[in-house]
Amino acid sequence: MIFKNKLKYIFLILFGFFIAFFIIEIFVRIFDKNPDIILKSIYKLDSKTGLIVYKPKKEFEYNTTCFSNKFKFNSLGWRDQEFDLEKGKNVYRILAVGDSFVASLEIPLEKTFHYLLEQKLNEHFKNKNIKFEVLSISKGGNGMYYNYRYLKDYGIKYNPDLILMFTFRNDFLDDMREMDRSNNYSIESILGRGSFKITDGKLIDKYSRYNNALFGQLFFGIRSNLAFPHFFYRKFSSLVYKIRGAENIDINYLKNNLKEIEEIEDKVFEKIKLVALENNLNIIFFNIIDNSIYKEDNTGLVSIENHKEIIKKLVNKYNFKFIDLKDYFLKRYQIDRKDFILSCDYHWNELGHSYMADAIFENLLKEINF
Repeated sequence: MIFKNKLKYIFLILFGFFIAFFIIEIFVRIFDKNPDIILKSIYKLDSKTGLIVYKPKKEFEYNTTCFSNKFKFNSLGWRDQEFDLEKGKNVYRILAVGDSFVASLEIPLEKTFHYLLEQKLNEHFKNKNIKFEVLSISKGGNGMYYNYRYLKDYGIKYNPDLILMFTFRNDFLDDMREMDRSNNYSIESILGRGSFKITDGKLIDKYSRYNNALFGQLFFGIRSNLAFPHFFYRKFSSLVYKIRGAENIDINYLKNNLKEIEEIEDKVFEKIKLVALENNLNIIFFNIIDNSIYKEDNTGLVSIENHKEIIKKLVNKYNFKFIDLKDYFLKRYQIDRKDFILSCDYHWNELGHSYMADAIFENLLKEINF
């Protein structure tokens, strides 16, 4: 009898917790207007690679004060058209690998630079017996390390003829947060200590940023799909960063230790080169341009010039090709005098994507010969 009463009390307590959680979850979903809660629901942890990816076939409506966009990820989990894993006959396949600028969640797919680039190439070579496919395998928050992993774990499966790898000046910060290091104060790093580490001068890939795969799946799944845990996570993370000053530590560290950052990125480029050699890949690097070329930069990030200097040095070291788009964007801006960045967001608007498509198209005509 006593045992049954204990079970009854335990059940009532658990049921009470469930009801309380349910009420708080509904409350947070209604009243917390932070778009990050909804945005996190589009991600998942790939159980095979340990990488964070978009959910295949996930429909999403992205609303902010300056744009609204509704879209659906394709069946392979990319923000792109549907395409076959196998490359068709007479197809020249180009992969665009990068971060949120390349994923382009903010605008309609038909306005993205990779979609426009595919149209431009097919129109230009319409009299040739060739079809171009420009596929985007990208995700917001990807630095150069994640670009390398996306290429190695996903990109090579599509048998590409050319890789366009895009790099932005926050890539160094993204890579620092993925690296196993003692001064990374993010919650993920406390739980798992990074997606890679450098030991004896060599970069070692880890399964994921979570040391325990099962725990990582559970933690990331809860945080990505439930509003209240994500709200708590966001507030707690912000508090940790504020107390420890981690955000400033990261940014100031970047600015004051560019030599060490270059050494870390060198190890990432070494890995990219190995993938390129093993799979006979042709990779061209492009720098992503924002409005800091004509407006005061308040981001605190490494400048476009400092970022470009490091990238160019590593590209030359490993015999890749780098195409600097700064002058092209600046020239177009000086002609049009229109902002190519969204007013409430630092990503490109439709004009910025058209600039990018035009710039890459002009440069690829020098690279592609049929």
